[in-house]
Amino acid sequence: VSGRGAGQTGGNVAVLGSNDVIVTGAARIDASGSAGGGKIKIGGDLQGRAGTRTAQRTGIGAGAVITADAIDNGNGGTVIVWADNFTSFNGAISAKGGAQGGNGGFVEVSGKQSLAFNGTVDTSAANGLKGTLLLDPATITIVDTVPNINGDGTTGDEARSAGMLSEL
Repeated sequence: VSGRGAGQTGGNVAVLGSNDVIVTGAARIDASGSAGGGKIKIGGDLQGRAGTRTAQRTGIGAGAVITADAIDNGNGGTVIVWADNFTSFNGAISAKGGAQGGNGGFVEVSGKQSLAFNGTVDTSAANGLKGTLLLDPATITIVDTVPNINGDGTTGDEARSAGMLSEL
């Protein structure tokens, strides 16, 4: 849904489901545009807003690339990765401002209850203001090592989610 022609903006992508939403490592989702980035929703909308179907568990595999950049002159787009329960993020998201002007975009990577974040996000702008990254689980723990997300040491839904998503 990219819009690479002069004056075009990126389009909209929605990858939604009620239980598990998984974007594998080979995936490329591109809503970039010459005059501004589009909007990508994976697993739900901003902070799980009502009106959009929300996943219980969302996984973004290592190597997956999600892009909502402004290419020439415009603001970066919006990328939301959401789950009501558990999100495992191992990919790359880019929502950059345009090369000639424009601000960086907005990215949310959240699991309402739990989030395992081991990926990269770029909301930079060469000639504008940097964008925003929102990480919004119920509890945040920052560690200097990558946590084991294969289900060991967790219980209930988190263990089942982590075990499934670690296979990405």
